[in-house]
Amino acid sequence: MNSIFNTLTRAMDHYRTVQDEQMASFDRELMPDLKSLSFKRNQAYAELKNHLINFLNAVQCDTVYHVDTVRLCMEKLDKIMEKDKKLSKSIRRHRDDIRHHMCKTGETRAAFSGYVKTGKTTDTTKFSLTQ
Repeated sequence: MNSIFNTLTRAMDHYRTVQDEQMASFDRELMPDLKSLSFKRNQAYAELKNHLINFLNAVQCDTVYHVDTVRLCMEKLDKIMEKDKKLSKSIRRHRDDIRHHMCKTGETRAAFSGYVKTGKTTDTTKFSLTQ
């Protein structure tokens, strides 16, 4: 039972490390690679889920109910879920910022191409290099 719990604890610690890396990437990078960050987090989540299932099966099969161990596990999972909520908010905020900047860029591009198509300028002075 102890080895299963230790393996689960390592998986939880790894998942929290991945979460911390992702949170830090929003602070230090202008455009973090959300796709690779998400992939890495999904892998860590799948590993955590598998170890959690193994742990829960072991707790059900064990004749001695490990209340303290289960309680400790639940506390760690609560912290992970809290950080996941914060991380999800950061990801949504980042995507909204990107969407906003893309709209602004599109508006600027449309305005610029409108000026180019008309061929008009406000200054009618002509310059000659020969004079």
